Amino acid sequence: MSSYCADPFSYQRRVSREVKVGRVGIGGENPIRVQSMITCDTMDTEASIAQTMELAGAGCEIVRITAPTVKDAANLQHIVRGLRERGCNVPIVADIHFKPEAAMEAAKWVDKVRINPGNYADTKKFKIVEYTDEQYAAELDRIRQRFTPLVRLCKERGIAMRIGTNHGSLSDRIMNRYGDTPLGMVESALEFARIARDLDYHAFVFSMKSSNPKVMIAAYRLLVARLAEVGVDDARRATGGSSQGPGRLGSIAPTAPAQQVDKSDIEDVRNGRGGSPEPPALVPSDDRTWNYPIHLGVTEAGEGEDARIKSAIGIGSLLADGIGDTIRVSLTEDSIHEIPVAKALIDCAMRIADRGFEKAEIGSQKSPFVAAVADRGHRSATETTATTAISFDPFSYQRRPTDTILVAAVSDRRDQASDGQRPVQIKLGGAELVRVVIRKEQHEKIAHKIDRMGDYRPEIIYENANIVEIDPCDDDAIARVNRSPGPQFVTVKDEVELPMISAFRLLAAKLQPRHPILLKDVLGSAAVSAAVSCVSRETGTALRRESEEKTRGPSPAGIACATQDFLDTLLVASTNIGSLLCDGIGDAVLVQGEQAPGQSLRLSYNILQAAGARIFKTDYVACPSCGRTLFNLQTTTARIKEATLHLKGVKIAIMGCIVNGPGEMADADFGYVGGAPGKVNLYVGKQPVKFNIPEAEAVDRLKDLIREHGKWVEPAQLPMAEATAWSEW
Repeated sequence: MSSYCADPFSYQRRVSREVKVGRVGIGGENPIRVQSMITCDTMDTEASIAQTMELAGAGCEIVRITAPTVKDAANLQHIVRGLRERGCNVPIVADIHFKPEAAMEAAKWVDKVRINPGNYADTKKFKIVEYTDEQYAAELDRIRQRFTPLVRLCKERGIAMRIGTNHGSLSDRIMNRYGDTPLGMVESALEFARIARDLDYHAFVFSMKSSNPKVMIAAYRLLVARLAEVGVDDARRATGGSSQGPGRLGSIAPTAPAQQVDKSDIEDVRNGRGGSPEPPALVPSDDRTWNYPIHLGVTEAGEGEDARIKSAIGIGSLLADGIGDTIRVSLTEDSIHEIPVAKALIDCAMRIADRGFEKAEIGSQKSPFVAAVADRGHRSATETTATTAISFDPFSYQRRPTDTILVAAVSDRRDQASDGQRPVQIKLGGAELVRVVIRKEQHEKIAHKIDRMGDYRPEIIYENANIVEIDPCDDDAIARVNRSPGPQFVTVKDEVELPMISAFRLLAAKLQPRHPILLKDVLGSAAVSAAVSCVSRETGTALRRESEEKTRGPSPAGIACATQDFLDTLLVASTNIGSLLCDGIGDAVLVQGEQAPGQSLRLSYNILQAAGARIFKTDYVACPSCGRTLFNLQTTTARIKEATLHLKGVKIAIMGCIVNGPGEMADADFGYVGGAPGKVNLYVGKQPVKFNIPEAEAVDRLKDLIREHGKWVEPAQLPMAEATAWSEW
């Protein structure tokens, strides 16, 4: 049984076939590609050309343009012609939702068509319908009839397609059979892929986007595992063998009810490796294989620092596992700002994946884990990875079940040590909040103002917490901790020469579950230097330019990314710590790659929020702008944040149109969605409750709606001393 990656302890890029988008190759031996989307009205030909050329000039390799109607799709002809006449050959992708007719028109002019299987031939009305197997099969036949003409046209023209599932727009049919789950996302895409393959069309790419990094990571992992399994099944059938028996992950038929999927049947997938140390390499030229390229993205990530953190958690963690052939960082900002962040994420992920070597080479089979373990004379890496099962379920989030312990806590009282009182203690592990740790040296710099730091104060001083530092390859040290009568607070030694994610996964796999773990963003001073220099000179210059354009003073909201170095640190910390948190690993976090204690603490808390590990402020889900957007997303998001930023624990979704609105808002408390030009609909959860509100009144009406549901509190005036403290950070 294949896994979601070749080796969860050592980087290997997933092998995929090449799909050509215009002149740009995706997958195969190509580098990871960067793409983005223009934001203007598709009917504005000159603006569309100008924005596309601006993106291409910034290093965007593929540009997507929305085509919400047949009229918009027809205008792509003029946009593409104008670009080519100006010498711009960047591939153009038509973004299609709801309208097969628009897809057919767009496919005449563009290099690639993106379709959403959740709304291409289905509707979403949140209806509960129990389908019999015969009824479900009839629905699939209806989809085949709607989808086949587009597949044939794309094949005839030699253009590519992306089958892109969005968590927020799963169809009622999929929701009723598989639920609102990563499995539903994967099966939604595979239904369309089977039709394409039946027509001998293979120039397509998959994506599994969600605004929730945990859901997004699980969906992509499950997709990769499913693709490997159906590929094996197809190969067996082609050679006269039999496919996996009922209930296996590899044979979840499109008509199989979700409740028939037995988790115990896929245990060998969850152990991280399956039945053999290395799954067989896929042969790109063999159309029986399902080794299609994969596009990564966190949808509705938002803007500013929070959006960059959320994108790094979702995209960066998958890249570190070798998954992903093309990426988009979706920001509620001008799309030009997405490009340097995407480039930096790729640079950082590749360095993190192969830390300790001069250069991480995509597709290389050399393993820093193997080299590091062998050099120190421990058990061979082959033995370790072949016999060590990962501690987490890669397809379903569960926090690692540790015991709860007490450790010394940071106190607001500076005289506590001298007045004879017992030190304050704080609970850690188990069901407790994931805690924030700081080094003693850093704590001393801010000790005088801890009582004014609000929600961003440190909770534990590293040197006071009796933390056990371990090399996860040292089996003797692991055994000593596991023999201890009580649970120990454990972390990875700074001197360990392993990739960060691999080191902590290995530690969690070998430690008994009772021991809480402290996560770090980087290991020691050498790692800090590597982290800060992980971005290429070209990308660093672009990041600096973006930073200079966008700098706003640091704020308690954590919106600003003030310097290039801090942004580099942010991406590394978010990828490393965020990935592990989404694996369910970690009971406390320490960001030591950032030397400014205030920024380090803010980054720690913001990573916890973005990973869904600890909610301490208002949470926003905001889509990036595109031609479908019915209001100015950037200014509207700013106005909503200004009015609601103080509502701790409230989640607000801001959607420019209905495409992903209700679905992505399913776990939001309130939603603000464009309903028509100049009109806004308000939601409670996924239910619309207020309609056609004039845009000028909509923010005030949103505040009223929050009051009606008992979640409004009046904003407190920020004390002058606290404001001064923030300005010093």
